[in-house]
Amino acid sequence: VMPPAAGAIGTLDVAVLDGYGPITPDIARALALGGTWQRLITDPATGTTLDHGRTRYRPPTDLADLIRTRDRTCIRPGCGTPATRCDLDHTIPYHHGGPTTADNLAALCPADHTRKTNGEYHIEQPHPGVFIFHLPSGHTYRRDPDGTTTMLNRNDTAPSPSTGERTGSDHRPNPDADPDDRYDQDPYGPPPF
Repeated sequence: VMPPAAGAIGTLDVAVLDGYGPITPDIARALALGGTWQRLITDPATGTTLDHGRTRYRPPTDLADLIRTRDRTCIRPGCGTPATRCDLDHTIPYHHGGPTTADNLAALCPADHTRKTNGEYHIEQPHPGVFIFHLPSGHTYRRDPDGTTTMLNRNDTAPSPSTGERTGSDHRPNPDADPDDRYDQDPYGPPPF
């Protein structure tokens, strides 16, 4: 039984019984007395599940389809494995409180999923479909929804207050240098690292 969202614009006080259709509020209340409730947030235009909350580890089919369509390939920069052959990974692990939502799921091929789980890199998802990869070397890469990858600056390249010289390794490319030279000392090489 799907009751209408409280205060939703344009909703009538009609619940929907899955596989049957609209039912009266009295019937919905009677069915709900002994039932188990599950919170789902759906897109009002398409009905696609966007948020499955903390009640279920595996995303429902429509949410899984949404993530695979959004990501198109494994989200690790440079990996071309089609999303249809990828695992769906919780960016914030489920066992650490990560919800089964569109903004906490990503397509990772089985090999890259294992690497992430083993701590070879850390992923953040600041916005749905935007991923920040943090490598142990200190390098950071951003993968945008269109699949492009950008190497971000390392945190340890700020100028020294006393000398004005940069501390740590400066991995920003020299605009006059050959673009491929900037990866020469990166132990992971150019994306896809």
